[in-house]
Amino acid sequence: MDTRQESLGHTLPRRRRVAVAYLGAYGLSSLGNSIITIALPILALQRLGSPTLAGLVAISAGAGSLLGGIFIGPIVDRINRRTCAIVSDSISALAVVALPVVDTVWGLNFEWLLILASLGAIGDIPGLTAREALLPAIITATSTPAHTMTGVREGVSATAMLIGPASAGLMLSTLSSSTLLYITSATSLAAIIVTTLIPHQLGSVQLPIESANRSQWRHIHLGWKAIVQDPSLLTLTLITTTIMMVISALQALILPVHFSATGREEVTGFVLAAFALGALVGGTAYALAGHFGRREWWMRTGLVLSAIAIAVIGILPPTVMLFSAATVLGIATGSLSGLVGVLMIERVPGQMRGRVFAAQNALQAIAPPFGIAAAILLIAVNNINHAGLAITGIWVVTVFFALFSPSLKTLKTTATESIIDPTKRADSL
Repeated sequence: MDTRQESLGHTLPRRRRVAVAYLGAYGLSSLGNSIITIALPILALQRLGSPTLAGLVAISAGAGSLLGGIFIGPIVDRINRRTCAIVSDSISALAVVALPVVDTVWGLNFEWLLILASLGAIGDIPGLTAREALLPAIITATSTPAHTMTGVREGVSATAMLIGPASAGLMLSTLSSSTLLYITSATSLAAIIVTTLIPHQLGSVQLPIESANRSQWRHIHLGWKAIVQDPSLLTLTLITTTIMMVISALQALILPVHFSATGREEVTGFVLAAFALGALVGGTAYALAGHFGRREWWMRTGLVLSAIAIAVIGILPPTVMLFSAATVLGIATGSLSGLVGVLMIERVPGQMRGRVFAAQNALQAIAPPFGIAAAILLIAVNNINHAGLAITGIWVVTVFFALFSPSLKTLKTTATESIIDPTKRADSL
């Protein structure tokens, strides 16, 4: 065996380990977030006995995510992104494990829940942003096609979304709240350990000299400015934020209220599981077949299918149709998320990814509360059927705009920098 073959033989297992470490850490972090998202409001309701106070705790978590995205997110462009992910997961883990500790020592009251919920959420967006900004380096280091890695990542995220809420419900019914919180914290700790398997140099940031002297406010401003001034980024951000708002309103309020009125509350979980399973299928399909066909075809198909599926869900049809529509919606959004992920890393320069992704993630963090609040108002003013139609109408209008947007008519590769640089593949590991 010559030197090149021997080197390749050593490099391939390393590439696989890096890919598995990245996807594993992403999945574990997503799993922990999906569990605590369900568990925290229920825990707050159990301890406080007031739906209003429990709602305020949930809002404080959303505010923490927003602040983390706006003020801490730009740091992702200034320090090693692998390190940033580890620190962010550490903050989340400490905040979660502090809940049972505080409960044992002092007792969890409203103030403690507000503080710890906000603190834990502050670490979520920077950690997510760091991993998203790290993706191009992982693609380069593992020589994996961008559509494959982003599609698999969306599949991993969908799996976490499928397992997390179901696990939270099962553990809440069989374990103590303290045990559940320790298990949730352990997922963040596991994400930290797996992240350390990613080579440190892959998270390095090349910060221009002039950028190092800018103030934090200037960095924040540049992240938002990059989105507003780029029609493609602005449209993609509108798509991702609106779909988060609409789906959150359907999942968290409209469907539960609908099934509660019919005395079949448990069906809500099955419909959400159908959506998550569809998202897993959609992400996997894009990972395997994303290189076939034009990107415009993937985009338009995903948008149209999602609009049809959400329109069906909005009219609150019989349960079988809801299951089918939820599955189709999951498939459409899973493939769309993979494509949008590729477009983002192509169109955002490496030194700007932390700030831009943080701004987008901050918007996505506040989108669910807005969607749920709008649904509450619509139900109060009219009824559940009109609320469903109005919420789904928001997405249908967004899809109509996106389909005719000049910025999305051509989705050819226009990378600001090469996603995969063949000259760096061997050296990066």
